[in-house]
Amino acid sequence: MTKTDFLKELGASIAKHRLKKKITQTELAFMCDIERGNLTRIEKGKANVTAETLLKISLALSIPVSKFFKFQEKKS
Repeated sequence: MTKTDFLKELGASIAKHRLKKKITQTELAFMCDIERGNLTRIEKGKANVTAETLLKISLALSIPVSKFFKFQEKKS
């Protein structure tokens, strides 16, 4: 898997979990104290998200960070 593919999969996973909770990008960005544009880039796989931001997102969504990486289990 390339870096680009990985970031796209990770971003899609974050978006999927956000949508399951029925939270908008604007709401999640506010909850995480990040710019909505940054969240958009993360969800589209255009930004390499930091561990700190992943933690903020996981806490806001009330899920463990590891859930964002479930897509890798399918590829193994």
